[in-house]
Amino acid sequence: MFISICIPTYNSGDKLVRLLDSIKIQTFTSYEIIISDDSNNNGVKDIIDQQFSDMNIQYYHNDVALGTPNNWNNALTKTKGDWIKLMHHDDWMLDENTLQVFVDHISKNPKAKLIFCAFKNINTDNNTSFIGACSKLDILLLKLNYLNLYKNFIGNPSCTLLSSELKPFEYDKRIKWLIDLDFYTWYFRREKYFTYINKPLIAFRIHSSQVTAQSQRNPAVEIPESFLLYDKYGIDILKNVFVYDFFWRMYRNLGIKDIRQLESYLGYECKYPTVTNMIRFLNKLPGKYLSKGYISKPLMLLSYSQNRVFGK
Repeated sequence: MFISICIPTYNSGDKLVRLLDSIKIQTFTSYEIIISDDSNNNGVKDIIDQQFSDMNIQYYHNDVALGTPNNWNNALTKTKGDWIKLMHHDDWMLDENTLQVFVDHISKNPKAKLIFCAFKNINTDNNTSFIGACSKLDILLLKLNYLNLYKNFIGNPSCTLLSSELKPFEYDKRIKWLIDLDFYTWYFRREKYFTYINKPLIAFRIHSSQVTAQSQRNPAVEIPESFLLYDKYGIDILKNVFVYDFFWRMYRNLGIKDIRQLESYLGYECKYPTVTNMIRFLNKLPGKYLSKGYISKPLMLLSYSQNRVFGK
């Protein structure tokens, strides 16, 4: 068993040191590390040479920064392992047995080409944290219908282990904010099986300078990406209530109340009546009321039901 650990980096510094330190202490040692570096200086290379020269690291510097997610894809193309573990440079493994626990779960479901774990989410901007874990209901829902993943309980790619049998695959270079959901949707449309580890093995660091944080609540990013998903997977994904609720909350949080407002970020006319009617429902109440879950949720369900029953 051999794992390729892919680390896309950009001026990582101490964050990369923490990640590599967490890998260096792993009890499972059959791995290679592939670092694809977008940095505009030699900082990452110096860290590797000075502190981690004894590790099996393949370092690649990109003369022209590839950006997210092309930097991820660049690392993926260089993997030789039976399994692939993408690690963001500001995430890390929580203890020395993280890789071993992943490996131990490979045999539990030999048909599964995706293994994912619970995680610890740490916000360094406000010093808060929480554990992200799946309930038994979450797992049952995912087994019943892959679109139930839009209930949004699978963490970022750092908490996953992927079989190399999926190659060649890549993350959609057009997407930044919804990139995780897009990839998981792609996976479950072609693969039925997965394995879940109900133990936090990975720590995620959330901070305001992340690419995803910069994209959040940015309608110029989120709205075009939502339509990319409709176009890729079909507007019928909105027939799933969790998908509908996901995009309802997105447009609500962005303050979209008028179809012309939405189209101004798209750059073209909305061709999906389901979305048009969703926006019309969002316009029924002021934002201060929609921000209250006990008001927004029933209105969402009413909108969803109308779209399903009347095809609007």
